Amino acid sequence: MPKSKVFVSNSVNIIGFPTCRELAKKKDLVELVAHVHDQRHPKTTQRLEELGAQVIIAEHDFVEQLKQVFEGVDRAFIIPKFDSGLKHQFREEKAMIEAARKAGVKFVLMMGSAVNADEIDRKEPSKVIQYFRTYWELERYLRRQDFLPDAKGEVKNAILRANVYQEDLLLFADQIKNKNLLHLPIGSEARFAPVSTLDVAQAAVNILTANDSELLVFHHRHIYELTGPESLSGPEIANILSNVTGRKIQYDGSIPENRGKEYLESLVVPPDREHRERHQVPFSEAHELMEIFKLVKDGLLKDVKSDLHHLIGRDGTTMKEFAEKFRSKFVPEEEE
Repeated sequence: MPKSKVFVSNSVNIIGFPTCRELAKKKDLVELVAHVHDQRHPKTTQRLEELGAQVIIAEHDFVEQLKQVFEGVDRAFIIPKFDSGLKHQFREEKAMIEAARKAGVKFVLMMGSAVNADEIDRKEPSKVIQYFRTYWELERYLRRQDFLPDAKGEVKNAILRANVYQEDLLLFADQIKNKNLLHLPIGSEARFAPVSTLDVAQAAVNILTANDSELLVFHHRHIYELTGPESLSGPEIANILSNVTGRKIQYDGSIPENRGKEYLESLVVPPDREHRERHQVPFSEAHELMEIFKLVKDGLLKDVKSDLHHLIGRDGTTMKEFAEKFRSKFVPEEEE
């Protein structure tokens, strides 16, 4: 298989960086181009350069820049960044898809919504949050591109939809460590199937490095639903943490919904990338996580899917394996 030029947007993201790290190991297959939104992430940018990536710092809405960004790119992984206004950033992400299409990028993989917002909208429209409806609109826009006449050939595409990330639980590490408490705003009965960001990144890498025939036969126009291997409730996760840490972790799911976002924001590392990097905490913005937890409460993320196993050739990381890997985050230093 000839070497492909692969572009990854939002490459400092908790999916973008591990994807770049794994792609960089395949130097015989991949010439890596890593997109960074701005210059606020110098340490991560330096790490990307050390991996051998060509790092491009560019805002999505700089359309003229995007034409140069996608020059010679064969495959692209677009990871939307919706954290400063949905309408504004929806336009930016559309501009990126449009630029990829016009530049002749042959395959676009995109991180999509956690759920099929279109299907839920038809059945129970009150359960679809605008945040995820915006994701779905972007998915639909991407999937229309291969029918437009001015692309340089057909734009093959696929979409990854991920459940709650296991690493999001690291936001709660301090309360687990200091209070022996796991406090999630989802009640005690709701279940979800948390997935490792590293497994999602591996799935993306396997798609992006597939040969052309595999892209067409197996991946084109496919939507993959990526979950962990088990559907768990809050109390069950607390029990797993108890077994791994050797301490009784209590569970509380009783946060009033109207205070949920305020509560989550109080847990989030300050929005300073350098501070986050020092702590090495995989991170999801509080507003996004709160929207996802609403889906959990509504029972929309409880099912375990087989797509991840299909893409990476093994079962995904279990919650026990995740907790063991990050045990030091959940216990006081003297107990490590």
